[in-house]
Amino acid sequence: MVGAAPDSTEVPGWGYVLMGSVVAAMAGAFYVDARTPPAPVAPRPRYTRPRYARLPIPTGSADRRAEIGLGLVLLAGAGGAWFWYQRRSAAQGGAQGQEDLETVEPEAPPVVPSTPASGAVAIGKSQNGWPAHPDPEVVKLVRMTIPLRSGKSVTLPLRAEIAPALVEMVRWWDANVEPVNPADTGSYNYRSIRGYTQLSNHASGTAVDINGSRHKFSARGTVSPAIAAAISAKAQSLGLRWGGNYKNRADEMHFEVNTSPPAAAVAASEAVWQAKYGEGRRVS
Repeated sequence: MVGAAPDSTEVPGWGYVLMGSVVAAMAGAFYVDARTPPAPVAPRPRYTRPRYARLPIPTGSADRRAEIGLGLVLLAGAGGAWFWYQRRSAAQGGAQGQEDLETVEPEAPPVVPSTPASGAVAIGKSQNGWPAHPDPEVVKLVRMTIPLRSGKSVTLPLRAEIAPALVEMVRWWDANVEPVNPADTGSYNYRSIRGYTQLSNHASGTAVDINGSRHKFSARGTVSPAIAAAISAKAQSLGLRWGGNYKNRADEMHFEVNTSPPAAAVAASEAVWQAKYGEGRRVS
């Protein structure tokens, strides 16, 4: 769940280009061979004419082999370029702005760490600027229990100042989109955005993921266009940003606060940190 370096077993972008080049070289050899006329076969000395001579390849067949070889060259080159572009785009995902950074979230919904390793960790900032820390008390979390239509309930640790908006979003989803699965829905989790050093908005308790396994990360269209429009409108009315509106890769389970924290919220987190851990760095 915690952001990590890219998997070392993945094939890098240059690997796809190399594979495409190998295929292109093989296809090129096939093309050259197809255009080379067959060598004449000398007759056997004991006969006035050769009984077994290599039959020349008809001109039409040679042309067809040449056309196939040329097509394979072009296809291999285009395939290698496409794979390189896809890898390059994935590697640069999030570099275009704040919105793209948050789209590299893992698929599974976050959970609350059972034993946060707080120590003297300085207060950091999540991607939206809110104070983030492995100690839930420093983040000023409140545990919000939300009744669901199924008769069950889901409890989410959320930043106190913005908890009402996220709670209302979960209630609305349960009533208008689909039943909320408590085991598949989460909020606070102190971690970085996967592949980056930037802390996720989950690290400040200012984001929720709803029914993560039904709306997998990077999958677009997990809800109908009409429902998507309604979700987007509801999120905006609550001052939230919906991951389904991300321009890079969709995250349709994800909702987050999209406004900077007031000075009072930052001061409140600093006060708790100072009281528990002594003198340290401020939010920077």
